[in-house]
Amino acid sequence: MANRQRKVSKKGSNFEAVESVNDHLLPSAKELKELKEIDESLIPFLMERAEIEQNKRHQQNDEMVMLNKREQGFVHYIRYLALLLGFFIIAGSMFMSYMLIINNHVIAGSIFTGIGLLYVAYLFVSVANKNASPPK
Repeated sequence: MANRQRKVSKKGSNFEAVESVNDHLLPSAKELKELKEIDESLIPFLMERAEIEQNKRHQQNDEMVMLNKREQGFVHYIRYLALLLGFFIIAGSMFMSYMLIINNHVIAGSIFTGIGLLYVAYLFVSVANKNASPPK
């Protein structure tokens, strides 16, 4: 039985919103006593409903944990894939530089090498910064 109470107040030029949620599965003892006076079959019905609700909450929690683990695995896979593709880009850049230098295109080969080295430095710095920053 969820009871929501909202209160909005204005303090100067600011608004403050306060929301309080009572999310108990069963009503209070006083309410149960009043319901029992109305109809005695309501209490077992409410108990059964509370049990069903609790089981559903546990099931949803288990599903959220499973989805979280799957997402972490996916992120892990994507990071390794990005590192692998970065390695192939760097290797291709170095090979292209090598081929250009061998074919007497020293300036173009040097530019390719410089770009490849800058890319390697960028990858390492960005990965290090991403790992060092606190999670949001």
